[in-house]
Amino acid sequence: MRGLMLLRGLSFRFGTQFSTEVGKPWSVVPQKKACQSHIDFIEYVKNNHNINLDLAIDTFSTSYDYVLKSYYDNYKPYYNFINKLDPGNPTAFNRALYNIVDKLSDYDFLIISRNDMIFKEKLSEVFYAPEDEIKYTFVLQYPIRKLTVRYPEISDQIPMAGNDFLYFPKKYFHLLEVFKKSKGDNHDFIMNILDIDKDAKVTPYINTYHDSDPAKDWNPLYKFVGRFEIPQDKMLSNPNLKYPDDF
Repeated sequence: MRGLMLLRGLSFRFGTQFSTEVGKPWSVVPQKKACQSHIDFIEYVKNNHNINLDLAIDTFSTSYDYVLKSYYDNYKPYYNFINKLDPGNPTAFNRALYNIVDKLSDYDFLIISRNDMIFKEKLSEVFYAPEDEIKYTFVLQYPIRKLTVRYPEISDQIPMAGNDFLYFPKKYFHLLEVFKKSKGDNHDFIMNILDIDKDAKVTPYINTYHDSDPAKDWNPLYKFVGRFEIPQDKMLSNPNLKYPDDF
């Protein structure tokens, strides 16, 4: 198998959830940790699943573009550096997707993740590449209340899903269009998928509840560059509370 991993969003970023502070000297070391974790993931997938992963990097340009390129030198990514920040996350997400759509015919699956995400070893361990499932990381620990308050027309059976690491097999490439329907944060992608294909299988890699922001709560799969992480022994979510397998 051959997959493409799109890493999108800000790199050399520092600060809290909505920070756009980028390209500062103190962000270089944390960003290197993120890049190394991406490389470790690529190598793990190759060695344990016999899958080759190519890289596409879509990010805001900083004075450290050459440093970013040096980290991935052996992997020859497709690069797209932009010089103006996108007006919002959905716009940035869809623009990055549009930029690589002509390459998808060469691949069996697509992973969409973030430049500022530091993958933990657990993410490699739970990853697999099914031909007939769309995968996301986990259900957020407040999955129903938050989503239905913002979108009251949505069934209370639709989870608020982590959207920082998504897996789409070739079978479902046509459903990537669903992100154009986002109402603001892409957490509604499951609802949008099922609106188009009610038989599509969309499942998490792990079935325990977590938060996608490590500054709000610890999760076992990733953390972010330049952002505080709550320690595991201080985690707020209940590690024994599991999302039902039959969703």
